[in-house]
Amino acid sequence: MDPVPSTDDGRGGRPFVVWCPPPGWGFFANFFWVLDSVSLAARNGWRPVVDMQRHKTRFNERRPVLGTTNAWEYYFDQPGGITLAEAEMRDARHHDGRPLGEFFWTPTDLADDPRVHGDLAARGRMLLERYVRVRPDVAASVDAVLPTADAARTLGVHVRGTDMRRPHAPGHPIPPPSVAYLDAALRIATDRTIDRVFLACDETETVDLFRDAFGSALVVTDAYRVSTATRTTRGYGWWFGARRPLHRYRLGREVLVDALALSRCTALLCGASNVALAANLFASRPPALHTVPATALSEAPRQRGRHLRRIPMSAVVVARARRRLGTHQRGAPPHVERGPHAPDH
Repeated sequence: MDPVPSTDDGRGGRPFVVWCPPPGWGFFANFFWVLDSVSLAARNGWRPVVDMQRHKTRFNERRPVLGTTNAWEYYFDQPGGITLAEAEMRDARHHDGRPLGEFFWTPTDLADDPRVHGDLAARGRMLLERYVRVRPDVAASVDAVLPTADAARTLGVHVRGTDMRRPHAPGHPIPPPSVAYLDAALRIATDRTIDRVFLACDETETVDLFRDAFGSALVVTDAYRVSTATRTTRGYGWWFGARRPLHRYRLGREVLVDALALSRCTALLCGASNVALAANLFASRPPALHTVPATALSEAPRQRGRHLRRIPMSAVVVARARRRLGTHQRGAPPHVERGPHAPDH
C-alpha cells in the first residue's frame, strides 16, 4: 500500500478495512490488534473500518446480534463512521494481516509496559477517545454496576483466571493464586480513601474468597463464571462452548463491562493482562496502579499458523501471512520494521 500524507485523522479519507486472523484470540487481544491498525490508519489519513464479519472471531454468533453479523459492531460503533458495505463501495484499502506491534503484544509486566506510561499510552488514549465509541447499552450496564460517583472510592481488582494457570500459550504470564491478589487488596484497602472493591474475575472460587473478606463492600457483575477445577481440567477452548443463549456475544460484553468499570476506579490491582491494560487506557484519569507479579512465563510449544485456517484468502496471501506471523513473536514488543506501514514512535 502506498501511504498518503499523514494527517492523523481517519474520520475522512479512503476507507481502510482492518481484521484479525480468524479465530483471533481473547477479546482484548483482538481489540489491541484492531487498535494497531486504527493507529496506522490515523497516521496515513485513512478511514478505519473493522471487518469481523468475513474474518470471524471466537465471539461471533451464528446469527445476527443487534442486527449485525460483524462482531465488532456488537459492542462498538465503526471507528470511521461508515459501514463495511459502504467502505467496499468506496474502493477501500485492506489490511495485509501483518501485526505492527505498536499496541499488540502480550503484556508480561504491566508496571513497566510502555502502553501504560508515557507517549505510547498517551497515543493509545487519544485513539480510544477519537475512534472507539462503546454502544449505549454497554455504557448503561457499566453505569448500573459502578456509577462514576461511587468509583472515586473504589479499588478495582482484576484476577486473571485459570486459563493462564494451565500453560498453553507461549510467552504468556502465569498468574499467582487468587490469595496473592486478596492479600494485596487487603493491604491497599487499609487506605481510608477506599470503601469498596470491584472485582473482575471469571472464577467462582475467587469471588467467594473476596466476598468472605470484604462482605457487602464487594461489587461484582453477574458475568458467566465457572469453578477453577472445571477450567483447569477442560482448558481454554471449552470456555466458548458453554450452553447459554448468545454465549459468545455475552462473553465479550461481560469482559468489556468489566474493563470499563475497572477504568473508573481510583486504584487498580492486577497482574499482566490485556483486560487491565485496556482499563488503564480507557480511564479518563489513569488509576493508581498496583501489580501482582506473574509466577513464570509459559514455555508451551508455539503453534503459529492455526489462526489462519479460516481466512478467505488465496494460497499466496496465506503463505505470506504465515511468514509474517513467524517473524513477529508474541510475549514481548516485536521488532517494528521501518517503512510505509511502520508507525513513527
